[in-house]
Amino acid sequence: GFSPSVVTYTATVGAFGTASRWEKSLSLIAHMKVADVQRNAITHSAMIGAAAASRHWRRALECLRSMPQSNVLPDIETHSGAIAACEAAPQWHQALGLLVGLRQLHVVPDVVASSSAAGACINEEQWQKALDLVAFVRRFGTSSNDFVHTAVIRAWDKA
Repeated sequence: GFSPSVVTYTATVGAFGTASRWEKSLSLIAHMKVADVQRNAITHSAMIGAAAASRHWRRALECLRSMPQSNVLPDIETHSGAIAACEAAPQWHQALGLLVGLRQLHVVPDVVASSSAAGACINEEQWQKALDLVAFVRRFGTSSNDFVHTAVIRAWDKA
């Protein structure tokens, strides 16, 4: 018979996430355990994306934090996805906490992480935090993008 692989499960979790069917994604993840299919970073990223699409930021963070239990190390993609989930919520405290936490992991934030963190600040009218974010991102050696610059301009205008 057909035996689904990690790729099959991950693609299906991602598809359910796109359709905002978070509960179906959870069901598949539980089935992966029963079927003894190991999750990988891409599976976790798909789970985090599914949570974000359904505005379940807490679930996204739970997934990120559970990665080491699956013997998978969080990477920039999983962190960026969790930060994006916090932006959608909006949960600026959580978004900035995750971004700052990247430094401790020796992971350089990417454009998605910094843009999402800036968006979370703007969504909750934390203009000074959005301004501070640019300096923080530059200290990492990461260039900010147009979205971050727009965020700063909006923050400066509102401050």
